[in-house]
Amino acid sequence: MELRRLEALRAKEKADAEALAAAEYSDDPVLRVLIKNLRDPDYDIRAQAAKKLRLPWIAKKPDAQKAVPGLIRIIVDDRNGDDLRYSNVQESRNAAVWTLKALAPEKVKSTLLQAAGSKSDPVKQWAVHWLTQPTEEAGSR
Repeated sequence: MELRRLEALRAKEKADAEALAAAEYSDDPVLRVLIKNLRDPDYDIRAQAAKKLRLPWIAKKPDAQKAVPGLIRIIVDDRNGDDLRYSNVQESRNAAVWTLKALAPEKVKSTLLQAAGSKSDPVKQWAVHWLTQPTEEAGSR
């Protein structure tokens, strides 16, 4: 019985991951690479992808909005470098906030509020810092 429940959970997780990948898929090869790189374990790669998504000629592409879930994931992730497999340091978070502000400014405040509720103290502190910045720095209020 427990094995069936575990198999069902794994099947649901796989289906959810496939649905998310499909939702974030772009026919544009540059966007596809940048969106994929938002999930990279290396924070430098994630930060670079977020910064490049903010470039005007990339941000204006219709499929650029498909990067929004990946940017939100970077911002709200509870891990802050404590997990050796995945480091989500401030540089990639900061880049994600600036890019989210460019692509979906209406989502900045709610995303930062979600990050402020993190289990990780450094993530909470980072989010509160952003939430208390002047509007032009913190994004939509």
